[in-house]
Amino acid sequence: MTNYKIIAAVVVGALLAGCSANGTASPPSSVVSPIQSQDVLQFAVGTANIGTTGTVGLNTVSTFRQPNGLSATLVNTPTITGPPGFVPPTTPACGSGCVDNASTRTISGAPQNINPNVANPVTNFGQAGGVFSYGIAPENEGATGAAVFTRYVQPFTGSTTASSTNPNYTGGPPAYPFFKDGTFPAAFTGYSQGFDMFNTPPVAGQYTLSVVVASSNAGTATFTAASTLSNLTPLPALAVPTFVKDGLGGGAGVVTVPVDARVVETMVYFRTCTSASCATTANYFSVGPIRGTGPQAYTLPDFLGPCAGAAGTGCQNNAATRTPTIPTGTTFQVYAVTYDYPMFEASPPGNTSQTPVINGGAATSNQADLTTSPVATALY
Repeated sequence: MTNYKIIAAVVVGALLAGCSANGTASPPSSVVSPIQSQDVLQFAVGTANIGTTGTVGLNTVSTFRQPNGLSATLVNTPTITGPPGFVPPTTPACGSGCVDNASTRTISGAPQNINPNVANPVTNFGQAGGVFSYGIAPENEGATGAAVFTRYVQPFTGSTTASSTNPNYTGGPPAYPFFKDGTFPAAFTGYSQGFDMFNTPPVAGQYTLSVVVASSNAGTATFTAASTLSNLTPLPALAVPTFVKDGLGGGAGVVTVPVDARVVETMVYFRTCTSASCATTANYFSVGPIRGTGPQAYTLPDFLGPCAGAAGTGCQNNAATRTPTIPTGTTFQVYAVTYDYPMFEASPPGNTSQTPVINGGAATSNQADLTTSPVATALY
């Protein structure tokens, strides 16, 4: 598979205005294709029962796509505005002087600023955060036009460094296509799961997502989408999945899905670490979607580790080139998420719809609720 954001760069025609962390680089050339007028922004909100904190927060799901389902732009600036009474999360990303506070009721990004004489506004998403084909991520392209493949840890802190208390939810094999054969960019870690959850009390009412897209030749365009949160009852707590290694790189386990009429599906996530402290990530894997409630068995295959080979040659199935999913002696983490909406079905690369379903429909008051498990860390 080819990464969706890279394809979007070709379809749109060129990069939009870029950014630089130190504000000293020059922006790339900008040309806006007429297809931009056909782009569609979607937004859904719900509750998040956050297993790593034991609190209930706000969940958001978004898509911003061209008619062919690819990311609408490579650079944009999002703002989420909550209803009266909504208090944005206090995160290290914002710190003192943050414009996202109780008076503004916003969780926002900052415009791309390359002028070293102009101070950058202090916001939760900063200049890096944008809305792409599935979710908000710190993936706004840099001034060089280099592709960016990162995810916020959850619940949102502004960081991209996963830890035992703030995992990263990334789709990898076997649930998603195998991309570890050298045909994808080395920095590509997996597929977005489309949601961004915030450890701040959800408030009933309307939430609005606005996305500003700036260009050098067509002015500024603003896209908006709204969603109403009416049911503040979260999905029940989700226990950490069990996992028993088979000694070959994979294993099997059970995830006990809470009984609730709203439940649609569950995903089990694995993260392998490059050190015993899990300070950095080696690979991500995911299993699902798992249907049903109560105890549900799942299996993590043995040979999903990186391997060299041409696309489509099935190098992970070749004894001469395959590597274990989790090598012996590797520290790994396992955790899960239960959704009351079809998260997996809406995600790239399988979904190429411009407007995938991102809420649970009438059965969930048109919300996108989820519940996440704690994180278990072990040695393979």
